Amino acid sequence: MHTLPRPYRFLVVLILMAAVVLATGQVASTQQAAKVTVNVSDRNHRPVTDLKAENFTLYQDGKAQPISSVTFGDEPACIGILVDRSGSTRSTAATVTTALMNFVRASHAENQIFVVNFNDSPMLDQDLTRNRDFVDQALSRKDARGGTALYDAVIASADHLAKAKSCNKRVLLVVSDGEDNSSRKSLVQAISAVQGAGNPAIYAISLPDHSTQSSRGRHTLEKLTSATGGAVYFAGSAKDLGQAALNVAEDLRNQYTLTYVPSVPATAANRLNVKIEANAPGQKKLSVRTNVAINLDVPVAPASSTPAQPAPAVDRSSCISGTVLDAQRKPVAGVTIEAWPLFAGNSFTNDTYPSTLSDEDGKFKLVSLESGQYQLYTSKESAGYPPTKNAFYRDRAVNFALASMKCSSLAIRIGPRAAAIRIKVLDATTHDPVPHFGVELRNAAGDLLVVNDT
Repeated sequence: MHTLPRPYRFLVVLILMAAVVLATGQVASTQQAAKVTVNVSDRNHRPVTDLKAENFTLYQDGKAQPISSVTFGDEPACIGILVDRSGSTRSTAATVTTALMNFVRASHAENQIFVVNFNDSPMLDQDLTRNRDFVDQALSRKDARGGTALYDAVIASADHLAKAKSCNKRVLLVVSDGEDNSSRKSLVQAISAVQGAGNPAIYAISLPDHSTQSSRGRHTLEKLTSATGGAVYFAGSAKDLGQAALNVAEDLRNQYTLTYVPSVPATAANRLNVKIEANAPGQKKLSVRTNVAINLDVPVAPASSTPAQPAPAVDRSSCISGTVLDAQRKPVAGVTIEAWPLFAGNSFTNDTYPSTLSDEDGKFKLVSLESGQYQLYTSKESAGYPPTKNAFYRDRAVNFALASMKCSSLAIRIGPRAAAIRIKVLDATTHDPVPHFGVELRNAAGDLLVVNDT
């Protein structure tokens, strides 16, 4: 066996060492840093805001890991506001809207917000927007009625938030009593779905109702929030709702962001077991809440080596049929019926959905629907008015419809709409009121609607 001279052997060793270092660097560069959002509070529940990297210790699966970076401060977020509009919340509806608008104003100005109002089912009433007026409108235009499908609303909202790929920080804020009685999914399924949809942090404000003292409602809100590093605030009375909303805003403004390189990517398939400890001189018993963002861009590996199969074609052989009746149960012709999916856009968008017209006998049939739940909307335009998406002309069916191959049938009852218009007649010169002045109100077709005498 031939051996290289000593100087050459030393040179070969150096080359091999350089190759190992280079290869190691290449492997490290392919690993993606995980983002961990952390809230730290003292024993008086006040946020601790002056910690540095050396004050944190990060463990993954019980083993300490080097932290790449630590930053502190408020950053823009994409926030879904989920509001319970079941019948039991009727007395607090106005207070809730005011409290949530205070939350919006107290939060980062660049936050994007969407609004989901839910009772028996969730409805996306405003998609992601920075316009606070749009948020205010969405929070103000729902009636309180029906049951509570909290879990379904959380699942649908988390999935919707996951589709916003440009969002670096994702949050859901739930306002509810926590008493779910209408969802098709369970609490365990809701938590699993949230974690698989990017793991947004969930915050909750418990409504001041008898169920605030309910162990079931309390357990639900605590489990939803603790599983994602969020927090729940229990309002003892309606006047506490405003402060609870401001507490959420403060919590979001006072967060640390830690990054580190895990051994495996943080994906829906690899939910990292991360624990963070914080310490500081003169501070004892610091409380830490942690949210690990799941990377939605990393695909989940298939469970087997079986070649991927094309997605099955969507079955659109289901339908919904029925009859439109007026208040006297007489058939109404020429009414437009639209079928909106369970989690769809709102009345102010230009989205289009399957629709049809009732015939002379008031009968209608919506065909080529995908099997599932729908909300049915009706609209009947007066002569001379073009079709409109304005919510003022739209009634929602009290009950949802289930599209099926059996073509589920139902009756839709519509009633007359009433409106009040107050008109003050003033003298053009003096601006004094003019009594006993005749007023006529006609529609666009010229039909006389109202004759009144002031």
